[in-house]
Amino acid sequence: MNPWKDQDLGSQGIWHRVVTPVFIPEDAGYFAQAAAVLDLCLSSLWASCGEETAITVVVNAASKEAERVIERHWKRGVIETLIWQRENVGKINALMAGVHGSYEPFVTLTDSDIFFLPGWLEETVAVFNAFPFAGAVSALPVPHLRRHVNDSTWLGAAGRGLLHYGAFAAENDLKTYLQDVNSPQLIPPKLMKQQWAVARDGRKALIGATHMQCTYRREALEAAPRERCAAAMGLDSEFRWMDAPADVKGLWRLSSTKAYVRHMGNLVSDDIQQIALGEAKRREGALAAPRGPKVPLEARLPYSVRKLAGKAVRKLMEAILEN
Repeated sequence: MNPWKDQDLGSQGIWHRVVTPVFIPEDAGYFAQAAAVLDLCLSSLWASCGEETAITVVVNAASKEAERVIERHWKRGVIETLIWQRENVGKINALMAGVHGSYEPFVTLTDSDIFFLPGWLEETVAVFNAFPFAGAVSALPVPHLRRHVNDSTWLGAAGRGLLHYGAFAAENDLKTYLQDVNSPQLIPPKLMKQQWAVARDGRKALIGATHMQCTYRREALEAAPRERCAAAMGLDSEFRWMDAPADVKGLWRLSSTKAYVRHMGNLVSDDIQQIALGEAKRREGALAAPRGPKVPLEARLPYSVRKLAGKAVRKLMEAILEN
């Protein structure tokens, strides 16, 4: 008889899973620095998390240099679960393989070109604890996404008197974000100065989240489609599988007021390289998990009703305070 039969594996104490897909088919052209970017992503993620976190990497394609990076992080114990696809299954299918192959109550879905700064998970936990209806939280301010599938947030926050409009985001962080994504017009000038936020017990968070890096209560992802995604990436795939589910479930989509992550794209910038050189050793111990989820009463309403009501609230509030 197998000696492991009927053995109790015990509890690992891990409540947080990070899933990132990798698609680096070559070490030339657009992908010339992609392996170095991946290395910084995994190194910064490992350094900024503790024993509460496990990392899943799903490989859709890996060049020789990317293979060496992945192998090194696997041997170091940075990667807890490694899924290697024979063919490119696309971004969403890769992410969902990691989601459905894990069990932790909180899941961070992130692109592999994100650089994680110390404190990002602590801030994320603080936002979830302050706003128990939150289902998705990004660790950088994205005020321009206030209208993007956030109807449940607008409706719920307005009904509880938690909506605010003012200067909440760090303007320098917003400028850095625009520089990182090479899109200086992405955030309208008025939103650089003032943003829509929720506030409670001294804690503030902006309305809206971004799928390039977002932490979800697992319940929020239950509304994602279960079928295979036909898109390699783009089209409406991120919207259907990553953005909309929390709103459909009646949960809130929020982001931090300061930037705790950076977008590297396909190049390693000098300033991120300097940050990486001075990065501290891995945080010791484990963070406590956010308190259990709460489902707002309005989530019982049909989603079509919540969408209409949330949009009406948003338009009314914008008309009153933005003009």
